[in-house]
Amino acid sequence: MPYSGPFQPGDRVQLTDAKRRHFTIVLEPGGSYHTHRGQIPHDEIIGADEGTVVQSTMGSDFLCFRHLMVDHVLSMPRGAAVIYPKDSAQILVEGDIFPGARVLEAGAGSGALSM
Repeated sequence: MPYSGPFQPGDRVQLTDAKRRHFTIVLEPGGSYHTHRGQIPHDEIIGADEGTVVQSTMGSDFLCFRHLMVDHVLSMPRGAAVIYPKDSAQILVEGDIFPGARVLEAGAGSGALSM
């Protein structure tokens, strides 16, 4: 999956509304995302560049960005204790972990830190 250039079918896209709420979708040709603010056809996003603003059928604007790893981690189910990016940064600093350091990871939380 490319991380630059126009959006392609199969890409995960994060839609952000005017209230800064995030909605993640997987683009499918002919598909559409339904929200209380109207529908957003996937075909309007496919071929568009990152940062494009699309309008729903009811006229609401949504900003389109690529779904990043941090977005994936923050949206994971909370069955196990997820280690968030802010917490993992603290772990790295306190543990004196640096590029090239050997680290033994013992399976803490949901596995998000292993990614």
